[in-house]
Parts: sequence; structure tokens; C-alpha cells
Amino acid sequence: MQHQKKRQGKYVNRTIRFMRSARTAKSYRSRLKNLMLSIGLAMIAISVLPIPLLGSASPKVPSMPLEISSSGLPLDGDSPGGDVLSHLALSSHIDKAAQPNKSKQKPDSETAQESLPTVGKATVRKTTVVEGDSLSVIFNRLGLPLTQLYNILDAGGNARQLKHLKPGQALHFEIGDKQIVKRIRHQLDDTTILEVALDKDGKGYQSKTITEPLERRTVVAMGAIDQSLFLSGQRAGLSDKIIMELVGIFAWDVDFALDVRSGDRFAVVYEQLYKKGEKVRDGNILAAEFVNQERVFRAVQYENGKGVIDYYTPDGHNMEKLFLRTPVAFTRISSRFQRRRWHPVLHKFRAHRGVDYAAPRGTPVKVTGSGKITFVGRKGGLGQVIFVKHGRKYTTVYGHMDKYAKGMKRGQSVRQGQLIGYVGSTGLATGPHLHYEFRVNGVHTDPLTVKLPQAESISKNYRADFKNKTKRFIAQLDVLSRTMLALQPVKPKPKSKGKS
Repeated sequence: MQHQKKRQGKYVNRTIRFMRSARTAKSYRSRLKNLMLSIGLAMIAISVLPIPLLGSASPKVPSMPLEISSSGLPLDGDSPGGDVLSHLALSSHIDKAAQPNKSKQKPDSETAQESLPTVGKATVRKTTVVEGDSLSVIFNRLGLPLTQLYNILDAGGNARQLKHLKPGQALHFEIGDKQIVKRIRHQLDDTTILEVALDKDGKGYQSKTITEPLERRTVVAMGAIDQSLFLSGQRAGLSDKIIMELVGIFAWDVDFALDVRSGDRFAVVYEQLYKKGEKVRDGNILAAEFVNQERVFRAVQYENGKGVIDYYTPDGHNMEKLFLRTPVAFTRISSRFQRRRWHPVLHKFRAHRGVDYAAPRGTPVKVTGSGKITFVGRKGGLGQVIFVKHGRKYTTVYGHMDKYAKGMKRGQSVRQGQLIGYVGSTGLATGPHLHYEFRVNGVHTDPLTVKLPQAESISKNYRADFKNKTKRFIAQLDVLSRTMLALQPVKPKPKSKGKS
């Protein structure tokens, strides 16, 4: 009995110790919880309060003021009438006492627009057209009422061009009280601005176009060909536009696919167009020289009293001929004009009265001179062919074509360079090529060597004016020509072999 009481006492003591230890652990957990809560509240307070760290205070950001006329928008140039919105002038003076910029970050939906300072009672804003934009989308982005949009588009004239906006274009808005659009300006091209503005009574809008003249500067370039005209032209600083224009001027005299050789030279006098000191684009060639295998060709631009602009030789002959030298962009000449040639299909000797230009099937074929079609259809070994009559004297033939251009029929008038068909291999042909013939009074002649007739030259009425306007350009070509000759490397003379 006594032993049983001892065991019960042990159990009671263990239970008391366990309960005491549980209360102690609960107290520790409560204290830890309170400590962690205090640390969290302290961290939140530190992050919220503007407590600067030592030596890391942000310096004041200087601002650059914008000076703007009270009558205008930030566009280049002024109108002839003086009422065109003047441009923004960005001052180079920096206000040292300026306060930091406190403006809020623009939302992503407004990244295409730019807020500008207020002008009197009007706010000037510029927005750039992005993909998917229309004038109504821009109005919504600027918070402008659509009722004004309809009135602006009904302004007549060129105002409808605002319906056809393209990404990258800029629109300048002058916005008055109650979000009234007082003026919109849209740069149509390098020299033309479309302006739509409120009329005097403020009830409607009127549109007008403003032309800004470009500054013309005359520049020169020259070079010698070692690999190709395009590479040499680019090294001389010529754009692709000027190179292609140079080729077009001399294309009647030089076959640039066959005749150009290493050592040929060129010189160009041309215009560059500038706007406010920045180059906008290249203008036209004023004068040019091309030396091909020691043959010198020169051309000068001239505009007569009727406004007709063309290129002429220094003595007044038109650079253009009545015929182009070649009718197709070919890869090679597969067969030349011959009196006796082995025919690859008939396997016998016969005359070849034209030139075969090998080219991929489907290559465009252009008529070499203006005239009238006298035959369209299949004709013996020529396959699908077109005959074109040029006046009373000349006839050209285009054979082995794959198909004709739309609208080609007998009696149809065609102009020089017009598409008439596509390269093929119809008739007696082993592969795709164009068979081209040039006939003078019905007689076959070699298209590669025939002397092409000239176009109309300078008339006597304009001869003196032509000489007076072009003499400056000819003098510049003379200087460039002498310079190119001086820069040419001297070829060593071959050593004479002594007698053995």
C-alpha cells in the first residue's frame, strides 16, 4: 500500500513539472512573436519616411527652358503671310537655380505624344503617329472631343489627307480652352505642310498648304572604275539614286552590262537639298562625264522656256536616242548577229539576223522605242513574237517570249521602255532568251552596232540661252576631267628587248 502511494506521488510531481515547462515555452513564444512584430513595424516606418542617407542626397536637376512665340507651334519656317506658327527655340542657357523635375511619369498609352508648354491660353502638343493610329485614335489619346474631328475633316482642300496617316509622321496641335483645337499642322513631305485652323468666327475650320523652299547646294564627285560602277560610285560618295541617274543619262551610248571596263572614269556635278542646315536628299545631276574605253561622253541638264528639262551634249544634241540599246536586263549574249551560224535546233548553218539575250524565264521585256504594234502572235521559229513599227523607217522584233504583257494587240501604241512581254523559250529555242532584231527600211542590222537616231536637239531659238546656262557646268567638268587624268597612275613603258 505504501509502495503504491509513492508511485502516485511520482506521477503527480512529473505532471506538475510538465505543466510548468509548458507555461514557460508559451511565454517564450509570445515574447518572440512580439519582438518580430516590432521589427516589422520598424522596417515599414523606415521605408515610408524620407530619411536621406549620409552623402547620398540627390542633387538638384537643372532644367532647360523652352522659348516659344505666343503665336505659334514648334514647326520649321514661317508662312508668306506671317500668320504661320513660329518654331520652338531651344535655349542653350541652363538655369542653375532650377528645381528638380516633379512631373509624373507618362503612362505607356501616351508614349506617342509629347506635352509642350502652354502658349498664352493655348497648349501646344506634338504627337507621333504609331502603328494602328488614326486621327480619331489620336483625338481619344489627347482627350479631345470627336465633334471637332468631324469638323476638321470637313474643312475641305487637303484636310482629307489627315485620314491617311502613316507611322512616324508628326502632328502638332494647338489646344485652347475647353479642349478646343485651334490649329493642326501636318508635315506632308520635305517642303509641304498641311495646316487646318479655326476660321475667324471660330465656328468652322479652314485648310491650306504651306510650301517651304529647300536650299540647293552644288557638289561634285569623281572616280575610276576598278570592280563595278556601283562600288566605285559609292566610294566616291554617290547615292544609289545619283548612280542610277548617271546610268540613265548615258544608257543610249554605253551598254553598262557589256561595255564598262576597269579604268573607265566618271565625273558628276549634282545638287544636294538642305533644310535648316541639314541634308534632306540628293537633287538632280546638273552635268556629268563618262569615259568608256577612252571614248568621252558628256551631258548637261537644260530647261527651256517651256519648262521642258532634258540632258544634252555640250553642243546641244539630245542625249536620248529614239531607241534604247537593249530591251531586257540580260545575263549574257548567247548569240550575236551573224551571216552564217550553226543552228542548235535545226543542226544546219543559217543566218542569225538578230541578237539573243539569255535571261531567266519571266524576265520583263521592254520596247526599245515608241511606235505601234503591227503583229502579236506565233510566227515560225520565233515562237511568240511582237513586231513594232517606229515611223516609216524602223522596225523592232521581240521573239521567243513566254507571254505578253496585258493589253498587247495589233494597232496598240507603245512608248519607249514600256513592258510588252516576258522572256521565254517558245519556237525554235534551246533555253529561255530574247531574240531581238533591229530593221532599217526592212533590212536586218546588228542591234549592237547600229547607229541609233538622235532625239530632238536644242532648237535655234534656245541655242544662245543653252550656251549661257550650261557653260559653268562644262567648265566644272573640264576641271574634274583634268584632275582625274592627273590622278591616274602612269603605266610603265614596256622595255625594249635587245638583239640577241
